[in-house]
Amino acid sequence: MLISGSFRNFNEIWPHNKLALDRLNIEYDVFFHTWRSNPSLDLDVLDNIYNNKFYFSPFTKKFKPFIELIDEQYISDQYNFRIVKVEDFDEIAIATKFNLGTPELNPLFRSQLNSCGMYLGIDSTYQSLKINNTYTHFLRLRPDFILATEGLEEIFTNDLVFFGQLLPTPEGPIGDQSYGGLISKSDFILNTLSQLKIITSAKSWNKPKSSVLAENVIRQHLAPFRNSLKILYLDNHGAIGRPGLELADQPLTINGLTRIFVHNFSTAWRKAKRLIK
Repeated sequence: MLISGSFRNFNEIWPHNKLALDRLNIEYDVFFHTWRSNPSLDLDVLDNIYNNKFYFSPFTKKFKPFIELIDEQYISDQYNFRIVKVEDFDEIAIATKFNLGTPELNPLFRSQLNSCGMYLGIDSTYQSLKINNTYTHFLRLRPDFILATEGLEEIFTNDLVFFGQLLPTPEGPIGDQSYGGLISKSDFILNTLSQLKIITSAKSWNKPKSSVLAENVIRQHLAPFRNSLKILYLDNHGAIGRPGLELADQPLTINGLTRIFVHNFSTAWRKAKRLIK
């Protein structure tokens, strides 16, 4: 089991995932990598939680805050993981290493930086797995990904399995939330840091046109091997677990009420259009 990414609300997610893994009745170890800073979500609640849903609360809501700082001792005390690594997220060093430029000149700077952080974390767990060469299968997931109760056993009957919300591409679906399979056939998919370096060191990368990294790195890395592997795509098997909600500190303003009204009106309009069809 390879878990990497921002710690987020891992404390709430892990008990569910451990139960799903224990149902397989197999022995497994966990290699865990995360970043010391654990910033809380500043996403808009209406857009992310109440998308296509009505919002009836007279109060403003926000996501519950995360633990601000994480250290290895904290995780070791809470969980019996094989290896735990916690690092500082050095934005300047990462941006320099992968030629991201600056936020002022690169409109995709933040999303590209987060993607680079994701692949650095994946690579860290991959290096730990390589040292411990006694395993036959692997399962990678981000800390806030909730595993589906069924489908995990497919990693034992396929070379590679993708779980979660998958992105359609010309070559086939791709995802970066969770995937696993047979180490002897598909552990190369964990070595995506090499592909990230190829992409960000190419001459074309330095042109003004920005490029999205995210799943595109895995897509390019997997492309030469798709036809030679038995791959299963389990779209929407599992999902990102957002933290719970709580009342915001500030009262609901006139602008907030107006936005809620517009949100509910748009939701009702979309639902009515679907009924008419």
